[in-house]
Amino acid sequence: MMNHLFRAFVTLTAITLVSSCVDSGTQSASQRVSLCQPSLATRWSVQEESDGVRYIDPKSSLTFFFIRKMAGPGSAMAQPPLIQPMYAGETPQPPPGKPQFWKYTKILGQNVRWYQEDEGSGADYPAFVTEVFAITNAQGKREYYKIVVCHGMGSNYVSEIDSWMRGVALR
Repeated sequence: MMNHLFRAFVTLTAITLVSSCVDSGTQSASQRVSLCQPSLATRWSVQEESDGVRYIDPKSSLTFFFIRKMAGPGSAMAQPPLIQPMYAGETPQPPPGKPQFWKYTKILGQNVRWYQEDEGSGADYPAFVTEVFAITNAQGKREYYKIVVCHGMGSNYVSEIDSWMRGVALR
């Protein structure tokens, strides 16, 4: 009996996760966001937020993929910002940031630049952020997005983050 109930729970959970990437006609936070990440939705928990949708790795809540809807296009950066080191206030001035190069990915057919924002801390993994990019939603309206990924930087982390970003789809 317990095994049967567990399988029913797993099946319902999987249906719920997949449906979070499909238009259900309701106006939840995820519905106001025209982008989703279907492959993560089938494996990770999905948390709707007022300005986007967060996919959280069940193995570690410190690993997440956040699609954030932005109010406008933002300004283009000439170069990626310095990587901000972890700073615990032990000196009067935080240590200087570290220079970096742009990373590139393709999201819905367009090239998007991204960079490492910080080194993380004891409480969170390093963050990686795209520049704000535009998409045309299914209704033909232009919308602006930024993707934020927190990742533990294990082996092949750049390829893994790139793969997650390339997996973004229109609802």
